[in-house]
Formats: sequence, C-alpha cells, structure tokens
Amino acid sequence: MLKYMLDTNICIFTIKNRPQQVREAFNRHHDQLCISPVS
Repeated sequence: MLKYMLDTNICIFTIKNRPQQVREAFNRHHDQLCISPVS
C-alpha cells in the first residue's frame, strides 16, 4: 500500500489553521498518511 509521509510543518499548519479542504483530505486518506518519528 502506498503511504504519504507528511512533513511536520504540514501537520502543524493543519492543526493551527484547520483549512477545511486539507482536513477533508486527511480524513479521506487517513490510512495512507504517516509522519517520521525521527526528525
């Protein structure tokens, strides 16, 4: 399965600003998203 590794800046932007379209995309593809535990 293809996974998309998100940059932590994208995660922070989404948490702080909560853009509707980005949240919908996160919700739609939540099983394909990941972040690195090492930065």
